[in-house]
Amino acid sequence: MSFRETEMARLLAFILEYCKRLHHPLLVVELLRKTRELYQKVPLYPGIIQSLLTKVIVADYDSPMLREGTIVIAEEEGKKIGGRIRAINDSGIILEKVSILVSKENHTINPANIVSIISEDVLEKDWPSLVFPDEEVSYEE
Repeated sequence: MSFRETEMARLLAFILEYCKRLHHPLLVVELLRKTRELYQKVPLYPGIIQSLLTKVIVADYDSPMLREGTIVIAEEEGKKIGGRIRAINDSGIILEKVSILVSKENHTINPANIVSIISEDVLEKDWPSLVFPDEEVSYEE
């Protein structure tokens, strides 16, 4: 059996396709966090992990699902906000461990503040013989 035929390859293909459809960076982060968590619990069963991942992101929820410890993603005033519910009271939901993303067309930064960069050409540099002409790739079987 080749790697391409394994459940692990199908799990990876599913994750790539699902992330492409999410269009929300905080949801992608949470999906990958949950993938890691599930893989640590059941590493021999990537097919089970894949089936569970389809249930991780809940768009249609009931109020009882909103309780302490639940991770939520929201959008307010053009900001994408994610965090874990610490408390719920009359004024709203209080989050902890909060991430906030703001999308802007342009923004100027000080080069001294750069923490990391993303190298877009690692395959070309390390394995040029594996670079083929671009074509649309589908990760679904």
